[in-house]
Amino acid sequence: IRAGDRDETVAVAVNRAMCRLLGRAEDDLVGRDVADVTHPDDMPHERRWVAAWLARGAEQVFQYEKRFVTGSGEIIWTSVHVSLIEGEPDGRFFLVHALDITDRKRAHQSALGGSVDPLTGLLIEPAFLRELQARLAEDLPLAVVRLKLLSADDVQAVHGYAARDELVERG
Repeated sequence: IRAGDRDETVAVAVNRAMCRLLGRAEDDLVGRDVADVTHPDDMPHERRWVAAWLARGAEQVFQYEKRFVTGSGEIIWTSVHVSLIEGEPDGRFFLVHALDITDRKRAHQSALGGSVDPLTGLLIEPAFLRELQARLAEDLPLAVVRLKLLSADDVQAVHGYAARDELVERG
């Protein structure tokens, strides 16, 4: 893969395993921006993570997880390992290994079955904390936001009936 002058990263060569993984022909991948086969929600994060890795010197292999979109539109999860290839005069070239981890991700989601709040679709607190510990152990980039809402009665006690009614209405 080669990083271009613009905000693009182009595949200069792919092997048969990558073609099989993505369900695409070699001609369909070579010369194409990686963003074209990456899940759109993952691309901004990937660009930011790789840019930060390059800014740190890119001395070690960089590993992260991302989703690809296959030729048939299926979403597959991969563990990506990126290495900078030194000494290339025409720009930055990278060697990328993508390992299919879709089955592992699906098994993990199934294991979370009873740990999801049916109303919000979010992890309940104990499951969230277990998942957070696992992510921290993987040492991947991570962002966490925790919101704790006050009860309507507490809002009323401090801010009055109008604030309580607005909280209930917006909620």
